[in-house]
Amino acid sequence: MKVTGIQLREAIKRWELRSATAASQFDGSIWAFDGDETPDPRALADEYRTSQEAVARIQTAQARYNMLVTLDVGGGDSKISLCEAVKRLGGAGRLEKMWRSAAGNTGRDRYSLRENMRSKDNEYAKRRATPAECVALANEASKVASKLRTMIALGNTAEVEMENLDPALFE
Repeated sequence: MKVTGIQLREAIKRWELRSATAASQFDGSIWAFDGDETPDPRALADEYRTSQEAVARIQTAQARYNMLVTLDVGGGDSKISLCEAVKRLGGAGRLEKMWRSAAGNTGRDRYSLRENMRSKDNEYAKRRATPAECVALANEASKVASKLRTMIALGNTAEVEMENLDPALFE
């Protein structure tokens, strides 16, 4: 069966919704008065188990897909798997946030009166990167994160033949 990363992601979302719905109804189904129209807890448990198994199967297929799809990160011979791009994205986004935060860092501690000073000799800490440098570095980090997001989005449109994948998981 041929699938894209987008199809895999959307199928996971649908099965996770079914799982969450069954789980949220389960506690309320244990007790019922005669004539109540509540779902049977056994049926809800079966739905929960079935949907969790489906999520696991699709996530396994997604992991295989992410390893099969390769992305060109810099032209030439520099290719990485979609899996690696996804893993790199988190760090790239955090680095951008770190530099943006550093740009606004005044060096003051809002919970005490001391600043960046050593009291024994009144030695003051000096800023090692100016706010302008921090903003420039944040913008560079943002470009890296943006490129990864774009590559991931394009990679997820690739159609890949996946063996042993039940089409019923995508209905």
